[in-house]
Amino acid sequence: PYEVIAADINKDEKLDGIDLVELRKLILGIYSELPQNDSWVFVSDNHEFADIYSPWGYSDKIIKSSILSADIEADFTAVKVGDVNVSAELFTDDNSVDRRSASVYISGQNVTFKKGDLVAVPFQVEEAMNFDGFQFTIEFDISTLLFEGVDSDVVPMRDKNFALLNNPVGTMTFSHHDISGYEIEKGDNLFTIYFEALANGELSEGITLSQSIARPEFYSGSDIRTMDYIFRESAAENTEFEVFQNQPNPFSELTKVAFYTPTTQEVNLTVFNVAGKVLLQQSASFNKGINEFTIESAGLESEGLLIYRVETEDASVTHKMILLR
Repeated sequence: PYEVIAADINKDEKLDGIDLVELRKLILGIYSELPQNDSWVFVSDNHEFADIYSPWGYSDKIIKSSILSADIEADFTAVKVGDVNVSAELFTDDNSVDRRSASVYISGQNVTFKKGDLVAVPFQVEEAMNFDGFQFTIEFDISTLLFEGVDSDVVPMRDKNFALLNNPVGTMTFSHHDISGYEIEKGDNLFTIYFEALANGELSEGITLSQSIARPEFYSGSDIRTMDYIFRESAAENTEFEVFQNQPNPFSELTKVAFYTPTTQEVNLTVFNVAGKVLLQQSASFNKGINEFTIESAGLESEGLLIYRVETEDASVTHKMILLR
């Protein structure tokens, strides 16, 4: 019964397509809170449901005649509205267990553009996979890029699946789900976002994935995988060692440096400031394919423009990134 109560998004004591529409608006950031329901509802533990599939009319109050009575216990079950699979994280800290599996990497070519160009941002998968849905947020530089539209490819994207937000400006949210699921081959393009270039620029410096509203995630049943976007320097897949621009960039708390290694080998990361001082070093053995380093700003005694170098025994690639305090 509690899953049914959680699915009644607009609190009209029935489940229909309107509930999905209202929930998607919340995910996309169109709503900051549900207009017809609370974030949490509470059901008395003493309530007995006559029909668990139609649990309406439940008791959300327990009345006690006196607080001086020996019997002052009042137990409730808390239901997070929208949490139909009972996966809401109530309390998280640095020691909490992340339910997310290995990242899903989405890629596109890191193009340079001139004012007036139509700039395409493809969402191409880097592995064969099955999924039911996804959500994510992107932020783009409004002085450089003007949103034009979204073209469907493998995944049909409708107006209901994305939102261009006014607060904060330069932010778009996306949400899509299909109960039939998708079976995707490596290299398939899910869809493409188009922008008009308002000034000369480079794509990797004008757009980034964000955690600000809808966390970048793919869903397959109960499995959740983080989404990461990587900018390739060429349209064709590289069979040699390749390092991608860190995302997000600029960053303030955490950023990820993804790279492709053609063999299983040890890979080293070094971060410098502009004076050449070493701020951070990481090293690990990685399997063939796309992998990543995670950089936390707390471990960097600097800010502004930084340099990072990713190297193996026979290859070395250097990129720039920006840390904002």
